[in-house]
Amino acid sequence: MISVIVKGCYPYFSILAFCVIVWRIKAGLWNRRETIVLVCFAGHLLLEILQLIVGDGKWEISRRYLLPAAPLLFGWTAYGLRVLYLQYRFRIPAWCLWSAGCLALAILFFDGMAPSLKNYYSRRKHGELEVIAQAVPAIRANYVGPATDQVPAHRQIYHSHRRPVVWSEFPAVAFFAGGRSEPSPFCDTPDFWILRPNEPEPPARKLLEMNANGFCYILYQAVGTHRNPPEYEHDLRRNLSTLSAGI
Repeated sequence: MISVIVKGCYPYFSILAFCVIVWRIKAGLWNRRETIVLVCFAGHLLLEILQLIVGDGKWEISRRYLLPAAPLLFGWTAYGLRVLYLQYRFRIPAWCLWSAGCLALAILFFDGMAPSLKNYYSRRKHGELEVIAQAVPAIRANYVGPATDQVPAHRQIYHSHRRPVVWSEFPAVAFFAGGRSEPSPFCDTPDFWILRPNEPEPPARKLLEMNANGFCYILYQAVGTHRNPPEYEHDLRRNLSTLSAGI
């Protein structure tokens, strides 16, 4: 929980912001407008945590719910940078200040691009692409059934009606296969499973063993699902061509 809160405050900027807040309070420079901004930030944080405790009965939270309020802190970050610049601009050579600024920009750029760069330098992410490339054609070749199901819509829980249903730690497999990545809230049985060898086998037949960059996965198929209906093939071919272009 603590690590998620830290990441949700965007620590590259918020650490300096909290230092500035403490310094301004101790120096007697704090004012009411700052109190309003800080209360709004703290209130957002507390309400997000409380609604999960009350609604779901758990302390887990994703940082994506905290990031929208993080810019409330960035005013203090900018103020702190300005104070540091005015304090040290005549004591530190200009090239050092420019180098520090370029280094900070490089770190921020890398952090922003890290999710995309993982596809190239992360062994596991590259393995995920291999799983997708191997599993999608197998699902296409063996699934038979409707392109959508008839489960009624739920007002509070979003539910895609696309089929097949693929239970996997890689949601993109189901997307490129034209289906959805998990069962609906009404507990329909998956059409396919992608599991690790040490996980319990589902009540299904083993369809394919995949070696994805050193990681092993097994594709299982529920009994009673084989080839696709013709109207389903168009979407599958389109999604697979998109995947191939990305790889």
